[in-house]
Amino acid sequence: MTWQHNKKPKSPVEEIEIGRIRKDGSKLYDIVIKKLKCDDPSFAGIDIRLYNTAEGWVGPTKAGVRIPPKNWVAFKEIINSIQEE
Repeated sequence: MTWQHNKKPKSPVEEIEIGRIRKDGSKLYDIVIKKLKCDDPSFAGIDIRLYNTAEGWVGPTKAGVRIPPKNWVAFKEIINSIQEE
């Protein structure tokens, strides 16, 4: 994965894919959720990112967000508050 930070992590980053879903109506993109484990807190977190799955080049795009560990509980509460209709 290419890091969008101006700095590099001080320790290795372990990426653990949690889930992947097809972007609604798209044949070229998946939404991928990964847990990033790193001793450097500025790189650890949950990463939700759009992935290009087209032939020729496959990988992460700049479209996405990283949620730091200190915000996991609040993020989970927000997700769990969504009601299906």
